[in-house]
Amino acid sequence: MIFYFDTERELQDYIINHFNMFFPFRFISQNIPLNSTNKRNCNTIDIIGQDDNTTYIIELKRDIILPSTMKQLKNYVAQYQSLFPTEKVVGIAAAPEIRNDVKTTETLKAQKLKDVYCNIIKVTLYLDPDIWKRFRILAVERDRDYSGLVTEALDEYLKQHDPQAMRPRGK
Repeated sequence: MIFYFDTERELQDYIINHFNMFFPFRFISQNIPLNSTNKRNCNTIDIIGQDDNTTYIIELKRDIILPSTMKQLKNYVAQYQSLFPTEKVVGIAAAPEIRNDVKTTETLKAQKLKDVYCNIIKVTLYLDPDIWKRFRILAVERDRDYSGLVTEALDEYLKQHDPQAMRPRGK
């Protein structure tokens, strides 16, 4: 069965509803906040799974796993491990694609989601060199990929200049 989705939430719902197609352990919970003292910067685990010996922290990405994804997952595993120091914890980043420079370990894994595809609209942008330079600086400062920053900037622009464009389709 092939599944196409638009949002990370749709992907998460599909994975949870077909959990045993993707993972050999049982689903426990979803959207678990890690540090609830600061709601604004609260890290949230997408999915937690478990078998007899191990807790699995699953970080879903709607398009591709990047090195920054693995860094994010490593932080989630460390935070979870500090809350439950006696548990064996493995982090799994899961997405339709994995960039070839992603590094994995025994406790940090990357999993390509078979037959799952994100409906991505490809856009070609022509940016002023000064703007592109600013995106590069922001990407390094925030340890993010360029595409995510460009998407955020476009969303912010649309919110300010064309709020109707931000409405979900079919509404």
